[in-house]
Amino acid sequence: MKTTSKSLPLATVFMLSSLDKISAFVPFLSPKHTSKTSQSSLNAALQPGQGKVGVIGAGFQAVLTAKVASIIGGYDTWIVCPPGEETKFDELIYASDSEKGKDGSTPIQYVQSEDIENLLKAGDTEALFMVVDGEGTLRPDSLGKIFDWGGDKLKRVVAMSRNLANNEGYGFWAKAAKTGANNEIWLGPESPPELIRQYKEFEDAVKKNCEKKGIEYTIARAGTLKGGGIGVYEEDYQEDDEESGKFYPQYLTKRYYELTKKDLITWQLLYDCDVRGVTISSGDVSPGPGFKAILNAKNNKANAGDTSRCGLAETMVRSLSVKNAGNADFAVGVADSRTIPTEEEWTSLFGALS
Repeated sequence: MKTTSKSLPLATVFMLSSLDKISAFVPFLSPKHTSKTSQSSLNAALQPGQGKVGVIGAGFQAVLTAKVASIIGGYDTWIVCPPGEETKFDELIYASDSEKGKDGSTPIQYVQSEDIENLLKAGDTEALFMVVDGEGTLRPDSLGKIFDWGGDKLKRVVAMSRNLANNEGYGFWAKAAKTGANNEIWLGPESPPELIRQYKEFEDAVKKNCEKKGIEYTIARAGTLKGGGIGVYEEDYQEDDEESGKFYPQYLTKRYYELTKKDLITWQLLYDCDVRGVTISSGDVSPGPGFKAILNAKNNKANAGDTSRCGLAETMVRSLSVKNAGNADFAVGVADSRTIPTEEEWTSLFGALS
């Protein structure tokens, strides 16, 4: 889904094309422009399976983050869901009705934008994810309200941003690929100046509000977002698919592939089948796609400048239980692997933040 170029009033929530991105907290969005760390550290923000977290943002990445927080993190999870999008959220999160509660309720709580103030003031939400799938951020002028409502009960805020500083791998080829092959390619520092300004102001606002309230922040940077689903249609599932890296039910259902399919075969599905490896790089240092940008725009390879939606969501969720991820800034990239990282490999990956 796309937001308009106008600044949106706080009370406005709307739905855009289901073939693009779904909104998930549009009122707070800025306008869009065309040593190793122990996973169980007692000093971590949240222990896995303990505490409540919320997701504020927009698009498939926001919904995916909520699902991963519930399944992988084991957290009591809520996400802002605009009126009328509940069915779509259900279709993306739950493969069948049996995955919901017996009374029809959902394990992940859907809340309306007008409920956020009371929800945060209740004081039991300990972490927030601020996630936007697309080019844009939560509005900095709205962040103050969110932090005021959350008070000193919040322990950590994980904010998705973008690779902004490294000029390597951008330029003509990346711009040509974005124009002719995949308009979701991220152009890094060569993106429109106003868009770069938005991200920098958003990051500054997150850091300043966290410092003011005594909350830890985590900035997770992404390049071109790819994939996002379970890796195979459920009806094609075979018993060895999980071991082969094709099927991961913690990610978005097959409905995601149907909503994003634009060709005879959805390349997003092929990508999820073949690219499950994750990299974590401390700081804002990740390069762009380089001169192979056009060739790599929609292929199922682990390319520079790319970020797996699944890898990003899981990295952000797992970062809550990593001590050194507090007040940290890192980029999430991809690596050649058809299987997701093991628990030991995740510990090693977060070692980049030591």
